[in-house]
Amino acid sequence: MTLPSVPQLQAFVTVAELGTYREAALELHTSQPAVTQQIKALERLLRTTVFDRTTRGTRLTPEGAQLLPFAKAVLEAVDALELEAERVRTGVTRLRLAAIPTMAPYLLPGIVRTMRTNFPTVALSIGESRTNVMVERLVGNDLDMGLLATPVGHPGLTEFVIADDPFLLAVGADHPLAQNSNVQLGALEDSEVLLIEDGHCLRDQTVEVCQIAGMNNLRDVGSAGLSTVCQMVVSGQGVALLPQSAATLECRPGSGLTGIPFAPLADGSIAKRTIALAWRSSSPHADEFVEFAETMKQAMAESLAH
Repeated sequence: MTLPSVPQLQAFVTVAELGTYREAALELHTSQPAVTQQIKALERLLRTTVFDRTTRGTRLTPEGAQLLPFAKAVLEAVDALELEAERVRTGVTRLRLAAIPTMAPYLLPGIVRTMRTNFPTVALSIGESRTNVMVERLVGNDLDMGLLATPVGHPGLTEFVIADDPFLLAVGADHPLAQNSNVQLGALEDSEVLLIEDGHCLRDQTVEVCQIAGMNNLRDVGSAGLSTVCQMVVSGQGVALLPQSAATLECRPGSGLTGIPFAPLADGSIAKRTIALAWRSSSPHADEFVEFAETMKQAMAESLAH
């Protein structure tokens, strides 16, 4: 029996995920006719039709929907085989790690240093992804590990909590609260809170904290990231919520920015986000990722304690 080839399965999975042969061809760096030929060859081998093509687009047939998880599993196994072959050949494991943009510049440098010290045979390729994109990349095996704010709650992912990251109130050096050792959430009532651009979980978390504080004086500043918002705070245009992990960089001496801890809430809890390392639960490296996460957890505890 002739078995499906990897290019045929890649074409099948990519068309299923992107919805059109044209987009699949762009993703696979090939031509649309080439993708069409791969799908036709796969259908001949499987003796079934996997896609219905209509004027409204391409959709999986019921048979195609049943076969898709198996095609993904085969491609995942091939990727694992290639990684293991490289590890056997070179002694090096190459892994892809991404962090959400409000964590990447503050956490990735230290995590890469920790990984190089403790796991010298692991070579990390790092990057940034927003949460929704990161989840898609993790599930689609386009990424091995991701640093994000938990919980995400995807059934195909494992989330290992590595740190609680308390929020600070970021104010300019001349702000009336700048010398306080801590502030109550209620202090936000008299301040305009600046929001980073839509699509970041930190924005949603800021809105949630402000709702707890019973205030709605929020200002959307457009497509501004965390560092830009911090500079707007320095110039006296409002205040912002700043994760403690970002304070070392954003509140460094001479920055003009001060991060003030929030006092505990009435129930003793604190305003915070929770950082987790996530990976595909079916990854062949899952046991190693637990070990990596434990090491990162220890390093994060030491970092946030300073």
